[in-house]
Amino acid sequence: SHVANIRRVIETSQPETIEQISEVSGEPRWYRTTITPLRDSQGRITAAMVVARDIHEQKENEQQLQRYRKHAACAERLASLDSVTAFVAHELNQPLTVIGLLLADVLGDLQKKRLPRLSIVQNLQDCLRECTVATEIINRLRSFAGRRHLDTGGEIDIHRIATQLSCALADEASRAGLRIVVKNTESIPKYRGDAAAVEQLFFVLVKNAIEAADGQAEHTLVIDGRAEGGQVKLEFGDNCRGIEPENLDK
Repeated sequence: SHVANIRRVIETSQPETIEQISEVSGEPRWYRTTITPLRDSQGRITAAMVVARDIHEQKENEQQLQRYRKHAACAERLASLDSVTAFVAHELNQPLTVIGLLLADVLGDLQKKRLPRLSIVQNLQDCLRECTVATEIINRLRSFAGRRHLDTGGEIDIHRIATQLSCALADEASRAGLRIVVKNTESIPKYRGDAAAVEQLFFVLVKNAIEAADGQAEHTLVIDGRAEGGQVKLEFGDNCRGIEPENLDK
């Protein structure tokens, strides 16, 4: 109560500012009450000055702002969730696409009854490896803590990655009028690093070229590579329609 607050200020000699709801004419309203101790002529605190200010509108505005902030935070979380969903879909799209294409190739061989045993075994092994890649991506997302974990302990075979993805995406590229050419990658030595990340890089660049082909003319994507000065240098070049001028600065 106000009486208790005034008594405490007099006893402690410490001023107080209190915000609370008081009922006025049957309606609750916010007030900010400042209680300041007063001294008599001998310096003793014997009374207190009480000033009450109506801050109901200010308080309502603050509460409204807080609600807006909560809505904004909720919208931001939903936007982040959308981004994560898009990221997961993009990351998993590459290995799952490769799995589907390789399995389709295996089924085609079986249906034709040619049964090239070594080819089928290799394709099935590649499918299993791509399944492992998808699993690793999921595990990486589960342990995600603000930075991407790079698996630098794997072996990267640029030539195998380039030729495998070229074969896996050949039909889709052909429908778009795009021919994929791989040059000089067989001379690149194997090295240690994040093979899954390199595969995703190849996949995105090849898919971008396929999407940029209009299917109306013959296009070519050339993947060229070499080892030079302790580094691996790769060049992806195509003669598709390219980036629209208004998007060049993005």
